[in-house]
Formats: sequence, C-alpha cells, structure tokens
Amino acid sequence: MIASLAMYDWPEVRDATDALWTEIRSALLDEEIAAPEQLDRSAPDATSNRSEHLLLGQTCGLPYISHQFHHLSLLGSFHFDLKCDPGDYYSVIVGRADALTSDVSALRGSVVAFNHVGSQSGDAALRQLIAPLANGKRFLADAIPTGSHRDSICAVAGGRADFCCVDAVSWSLALDHEPAAKNLHVLLTTPTSPGLPLVTRQHNKDKVPALRRSIAGAIDRLDEESTRSLHLLGFRPRSSIDYDVLAHRAQHTIDLGYPKLR
Repeated sequence: MIASLAMYDWPEVRDATDALWTEIRSALLDEEIAAPEQLDRSAPDATSNRSEHLLLGQTCGLPYISHQFHHLSLLGSFHFDLKCDPGDYYSVIVGRADALTSDVSALRGSVVAFNHVGSQSGDAALRQLIAPLANGKRFLADAIPTGSHRDSICAVAGGRADFCCVDAVSWSLALDHEPAAKNLHVLLTTPTSPGLPLVTRQHNKDKVPALRRSIAGAIDRLDEESTRSLHLLGFRPRSSIDYDVLAHRAQHTIDLGYPKLR
C-alpha cells in the first residue's frame, strides 16, 4: 500500500508534509482504513506505474485526463493560499528583474525553461498562451526542459533561460526557500485550472467518501506552522468533470498548430 504527496514535497517542507500525513493516517485509521506509517518518496509521482497499490497520491492534471483517468478514483484537490477559487491554481511566468512585460507577445524569440513535457503547469499552460500568437510556427528561440520547477527558476536566475513557467504553489515555496527566486519577479499569470488531483486506486472507489473526510479533517487539525509552511488552507472534493477544461484547452492548442513548446 502506497501513500505519496510528492508534488510539492520540497526538502525544506518535508517535516510539514509528514505532519500532514500523520494527521491523515490517524483519520483513516479512525475510519477503519489501513494506511502506511510513512509516505513513499521513492518516485516523484506514485500514480505513474504503481496505481494498483495506491491509497493516496497526487498527480498532475494533464496526465490525469490523458491516461490515468480510467484506473484512478478522484478525491479532490488541496486549497492553497492563492488568489483564485478554493482548490484551483494557476501558473506564473517568471523573469529576471530587468524583464518588464505583461504582454505574451514580448516573449517571442526568447528562451524558456520548463519542468518537463506533459506538465500542465510548466508546459501546457504556457503553450495555451502562446498558441494564438504562434500561427503554427516557431515562437521561442529555445525551450529547455529542466526536470523541476525549482530547477527552471534557477535556470532563469543563472542566465540559461529568459523566463520560466511554474505553478503558483511552487513559486510560493521558491520565495520561501530558493535564493535564486529573490532575483526574479512575476511577468504574467495564466488562467486558473483545477488544482493537482488527489487520487486513489480504482479499487478503493467505495472508500472515496471516507478518504475525503480524512483529508479535510486532517487539514483542519494540522498545526499552524505546518499549515503555513505548506501554504495549505483546506481541501475541495472534486468530480472528474472539473478537469474536462484541461482536455479542451489541450485540444485547442493542438488545433492551433502548437502541440509543443518551440
């Protein structure tokens, strides 16, 4: 049995993430649901190839609607302290202090750093802004995959890229813990999207109400320091229909002839 909350599990907040899991596990045991003592940190996304053992995991929205939808049961999304509806999030386009623009067209011909292909927050959200301007042609000088939002931020600060697109929760964590972020600022924000899905294996679909109660109750009981460290305010139960918007946006980007960052 696996539980993983790895999507925002920066080293600096792992004690807080562990404290959250302790509260969730306690609530699950009260619901008579067996749960592992510790989170699994052996893979960035425990939903990727071990879903048959998954009790609780967090995944990216785009992979969820692309190929994970049919073998996972959706629970909901965390509510973070962002300027959007509870349970939603958005990406921020970040550049160095000398980059002053609020116009997507001004990014033409520049170099972007992004976490990886197929990421909703680092890849798709940016392509959806660029696609209407690209006319199916090359828009960027280069697109550099870095492996993580944090590495994208460092790539911009270090001069390897002109800007990056990172999700707003990761940007909050960077402002707290990554020195490179101090030399950067937000140029633009993307439209909001439903937050990263919290999921369980399909076999646990009868346990979904209890899992939702456990997550919500755990956040209510979480100590103030951990809550503040995680930028966490609550939990929003969700339906898979909420994530249809990601599929529609992804298809629209393809229809406009901009299926990858270039």
